[in-house]
Amino acid sequence: MPAEAVTPRPASTILLLRDSVGTKGEVEVFMMVRHYEIDFNSGALVFPGGSVDKGDQEIIARPELYSGGEGLDASALSFRIAAIRETFEESGILLARSLGSNALVDAKRAGEIEAATRTALCEGNTTFLKVLTDNGMLLALDELVPYAHWITPEGMPKRFDTWFFLAAAPPAIHRFDLGVAARGPGGRRERAVQIAVSDHAQPDQARQAEKRAGRAQR
Repeated sequence: MPAEAVTPRPASTILLLRDSVGTKGEVEVFMMVRHYEIDFNSGALVFPGGSVDKGDQEIIARPELYSGGEGLDASALSFRIAAIRETFEESGILLARSLGSNALVDAKRAGEIEAATRTALCEGNTTFLKVLTDNGMLLALDELVPYAHWITPEGMPKRFDTWFFLAAAPPAIHRFDLGVAARGPGGRRERAVQIAVSDHAQPDQARQAEKRAGRAQR
C-alpha cells in the first residue's frame, strides 16, 4: 500500500529587488546561503522566507497593523504576513511603515528595531505582533506582488505550499553585501550569509558567490 501523502505546509518567500549598484540596467535580487550546519537544505542559495505560523493568524485579527489587505481572505493574508515576518527574522529587513507615514521604514529605523527585538523574536521570547505594536509599525502588504505558487510534489518527505512574492528593497538597505543573519526557532541559532545576485549573472558566477559565502560561515 502506498504511503500517505504528506500534507504541504503553507510557506512564503520574498524576492527583494533593487537596481544594480554596479552595472546600469541590471537588477539584483537578495539571496541568502543557508548555514552548512542547518539540517534542511544546508548550503543552499535561497530567498528569505519560511512557514506560516499561528502568530501570523493573530496579526490577521488586527487589521490596524497592516495595509494592503483589502479584499484578501485569511489564507492570502497569512502568506503575506509570514513573508514579511520571515524576511525580518532571517535578514533584519523590514517591509513596514511607521504609523501615519506613507514611506517604508528606512534602514536606520529598521536596524534599531532589529537590534532591540530580533534575537528575542528568533528565540521565541517575543512575538512579531508585539514587535509591531511596541514600535508603531504597519506591515506593508501592498508592497508584495504575487509572482509564483509552488507546491512540492507528492512523495517527498517534506512538502511546502509556497507563495513567492516580488518587492522592491526598502530604501538605503545595504544588506545586499556579505553579512551574517541569526535565526533560532526553539532557541536554536542558525546563520546565513547574505549576497546579491544580478539578473544577468551566469550560473557559474552564482556558484562562485555561493562558495565564497560558504567559506565566510566557517
